Amino acid sequence: MDLKRLFFSALICGGIGAVFGLAVTQIAPAPYQSENYTTLTQRYPLIGAIAGFFGGGIISVVQQLNERADY
Repeated sequence: MDLKRLFFSALICGGIGAVFGLAVTQIAPAPYQSENYTTLTQRYPLIGAIAGFFGGGIISVVQQLNERADY
């Protein structure tokens, strides 16, 4: 398992997830004025980054295991 490739893929996907979270914050603001909703929209980039990081890591692991099985 190539850990550099795994970490790089997870990092790139995490960055893409953070940018996607920023876009969602701008496109769909909270419809309510409650503090719970306003702080939730501020957490969208963090949620996107975490989801992207783990998603990218999982995709990289599956791809590397598939390459290893093809030998």
